[in-house]
Amino acid sequence: MEVFSNSQLIVMTILMFIGGEVFTSMVGLHMKRSKIIKVWKSEGRVTSVDSYPASPRPSDFLDQIELSIVTIPDSGITRFESQNDVLSSYNTNNPFVKYNAIKFLGFLVLGYLLVMQILGIASVLIYLALISSAKDVLRKKGLKTLTFAIFTVVSTFASCGFVPTNENMIVFSKNSGLLWILIPQVLLGNTLFPSFLRFSIWVLGKKFKKDEANYLLKKTAEIGYLHLLPGMHSSFLVATVVGFVFLGAYGNVGFTTGYSCDRELKSDPNCVNKWYGFSGKWSDEGKLILIIVMFFGRLKKFNMNGGQPWKLL
Repeated sequence: MEVFSNSQLIVMTILMFIGGEVFTSMVGLHMKRSKIIKVWKSEGRVTSVDSYPASPRPSDFLDQIELSIVTIPDSGITRFESQNDVLSSYNTNNPFVKYNAIKFLGFLVLGYLLVMQILGIASVLIYLALISSAKDVLRKKGLKTLTFAIFTVVSTFASCGFVPTNENMIVFSKNSGLLWILIPQVLLGNTLFPSFLRFSIWVLGKKFKKDEANYLLKKTAEIGYLHLLPGMHSSFLVATVVGFVFLGAYGNVGFTTGYSCDRELKSDPNCVNKWYGFSGKWSDEGKLILIIVMFFGRLKKFNMNGGQPWKLL
């Protein structure tokens, strides 16, 4: 990795950022919103985006409605429907609310992406400024501090696992604080993203965008955003991830601290300790299989309904 120049590392950073699953899913949300506008235009419901009411309220249509009489066909039953009932029906079925919810979700994912990475980069920069031994590593290798921080955090959050050092993370074996900073980026950009996304919607819905947040939390399946899971699934996901973290050393594609001969199940006198990943000793065929597995891992969202870990009533 140290062969790459600073400019080349910046290009790789951009590619990792736009190739990350959180970023690509956000783009998909904005495309879905544009598709809704096109459908409305074709149906003559709006002539342009500007003519679309940004935040339509039920009260706009119900100013003169205090009480409605509803007759159930073939039953002879007549009941009174209060304004709250009409408002509830409006909030769940009105297409404008769904549009606003998708728009809100798209910008929320963007904010989540930027905030998580800005906090990560700032934390790495502060750590490097305070811990001289970690900064000495970068100085010896001719790496710029800012480039290293941005590259490493973006790579970690996007589940790429690249680090601009030849030895990967083992060169920071004495800097466990740096690893603790990167661990949340691994989790929040990958397995725990759906759970924290739902939590963010719930928090923001308390004071801002209440209608949109309620729609997202109650009509999760109708949004069609695979990273937005139902409440119970999100809770089970957190429990599962935490359980696996405590059971093993949580890893990430590309991250490694080398391999030691002491870890072998059967002792091999010809084994030599190495500072690079265990896959470095694989054959070309084995590396090709690993590449294919990583590639299909990126395409997992196209088969999200292929298997159900939990069957919930």
